Amino acid sequence: MKPTSRLISWALVLCMLISLAGCSSGKKAAASDPDSGSTEAESAEKELICVDLMQNIQASVKPEARDLTAEEKTRITDFAVQLLTASRNASDNNLVSPLSVLCALSMTANGAKGETLQQMETVLGLPVEDLNACMAWYLAHLSQAGGGQLFPANSIWFSDGNGFVPNRAFLETNAAYYGADAYSLPFDKAACSRINEWVSRKTDGMIPQLIDDIPQEAVMYLINALAFEAEWENPYRSNQQSTGEFIREDGTADTAEFLSGTEGCYLSDEHATGFIKYYQDRSFAFVALLPNEDVSLQDYLESLDGAHFQKLLADCEETSVRTMLPKFHVSWKAELSAVLRQLGMTLAFDPEHADLSALGTADGNLYISRVLHQTDLSLTEKGTKASAATSVEISVKGVHLVEKEVLLNRPFVYFLIDCETGIPFFAGTLEKINP
Repeated sequence: MKPTSRLISWALVLCMLISLAGCSSGKKAAASDPDSGSTEAESAEKELICVDLMQNIQASVKPEARDLTAEEKTRITDFAVQLLTASRNASDNNLVSPLSVLCALSMTANGAKGETLQQMETVLGLPVEDLNACMAWYLAHLSQAGGGQLFPANSIWFSDGNGFVPNRAFLETNAAYYGADAYSLPFDKAACSRINEWVSRKTDGMIPQLIDDIPQEAVMYLINALAFEAEWENPYRSNQQSTGEFIREDGTADTAEFLSGTEGCYLSDEHATGFIKYYQDRSFAFVALLPNEDVSLQDYLESLDGAHFQKLLADCEETSVRTMLPKFHVSWKAELSAVLRQLGMTLAFDPEHADLSALGTADGNLYISRVLHQTDLSLTEKGTKASAATSVEISVKGVHLVEKEVLLNRPFVYFLIDCETGIPFFAGTLEKINP
């Protein structure tokens, strides 16, 4: 069953500023909480009463109705490739959702100022005003593409303690551009459970627990959740499945179940070959890139950037490609602070010097303490199911047919892309088959 997620559309943003639910200790949860997904008895057990705190908030901005420019597509794709490269651990399979991380950090950037904001814009690839406009259009586009295959959702959770008061303009901006629901509640164990329940619902249960605990100094979580499920345009039949060996980079072998077929789009550059396999209605696609035998996966990733990836897609050769793809399942979880610092976003994590004052006011300096990211992807003969969630934790310290061949029987890079923009919303490396 697909998650019941709010589909984001710029045309509806003026009526989207609802659901900032403030939660405080009490006898019984209000049955009118539309996003809780819990029965009245279950909510009562959590002892939460939810009250609408957004009734006086008016939308002061309206996302621009426009497509992404070629430069914007390239810069967003560049962030996707850099994030995967910087996150890679060669000893394990890796899977990031650049879209999920971008949503959570872009919402956060609306609360940043000065050099802190400049660093975030540099890493994310665009000025925050452009990021907002791009994401508003892109999220609406993704929600509408493919007849309901990709489900993005955003939310903001505030502590009603620690002397923190959210900035009204910050709420308006993120509600308008990101369709972000917002909740205020005591940051206790019940809050941790509630946030995880929201993430679980929005990821169709694939990510049941994103946050393990809420530190005493935490005052806000900005969260994106993403769920994708689609069947192949041409599913694999039983006679296209076989057992074989997947050779790791160190030469050891895993036993794998392979799916063999023929695709029509061949990708190649100086250092790799690959192919595109489409999902139903061709709104989304799976892209695989196999480095040449004399090129390591890390070296290839480091040679790849947004412009090059977009050019690879544009230069796709329409021809018959014999392919072999392993069935696999990847679950991945990481705290991305070190990765984002490595990419150049350092000030936002500095308790002393971060400038996130546009988020709101607090009894101390606001900074990003953790960026929690979790993904899950399963690829089978029928299609692909994937989910991602990202939490930014804010704390106070204060066609000429020539047969080609791409056999994915050793480590490779893969992406799930939106076919209209060519932007990856999942990116991974398959290093091994067996845990």
